[in-house]
Amino acid sequence: PQSIVHRGQRTSVISHQSSVISEKWEDTGAPGHPIGGTFLSRSAQGHEKVHSPQSIVHRGQRTPVISHQSSVISEKWEETGAQEQGAFSQQLILVTAHRRENLGRPLEQICIALKEISKTYPDLKIIFSLHKNPLVRKKVRQILKGCRRIYLVEPIDYQLFVNLMKKSYIILTDSGGIQEEAPSLGRPVLVLRDKTERPEAVSAGTVRLVGTNPSTIIDETKRLLEDRVAYRKMSKATNPYGDGKAAKRIVKVLLSYLGISKPR
Repeated sequence: PQSIVHRGQRTSVISHQSSVISEKWEDTGAPGHPIGGTFLSRSAQGHEKVHSPQSIVHRGQRTPVISHQSSVISEKWEETGAQEQGAFSQQLILVTAHRRENLGRPLEQICIALKEISKTYPDLKIIFSLHKNPLVRKKVRQILKGCRRIYLVEPIDYQLFVNLMKKSYIILTDSGGIQEEAPSLGRPVLVLRDKTERPEAVSAGTVRLVGTNPSTIIDETKRLLEDRVAYRKMSKATNPYGDGKAAKRIVKVLLSYLGISKPR
């Protein structure tokens, strides 16, 4: 018997490939079904499909803390003037922005908002993880390079990025994956888009759509920084993408299918 395990949302291309493969393969573990349960469904070909919570939530919750993360990041950030010590000792906002629809004016507006936020809150640090897209890098550097307490860093490896999410107080992003991962770490996510393909996260209250209007970004960030009740409501909301136990559930299903008792 053979099985396929999917992680994350599937594009139409991947879904088509999966349907073709599943004509020959027995089981598929597909994530992303609301809220966190494991259940069986049957494909058109009659094969069983096991839906489980997101495996990425499982990995994110188990990523070890990196004690030297400040020094690792400090080697990557760009800032004119002396680099400030203790950059991780204060409230931290983590930012990513790279989606095609945000290129140009929308990205410029995002940067304007970040610049204003940094001026308003002198005890706040902002780390912006730069995408490799030259259009993103040029626009972000044009507006934010040299701004005190805003650190522009090169792309970060996954383990360190998860640690940054854990260390952050708020995350601003247009990334779909982060909308799934950050809530499992108890971090509110402000989505820099007008709509999202992950509406269950919005419904669950783990993320909030803020778009790219500077005033909206500033107001929603200010609300989370100053209103502890609002912050707690988002940070404690149940992640619709799982509880971190996807791997155990997948193993249990596979062992059951194969008729193997779980080793003690």
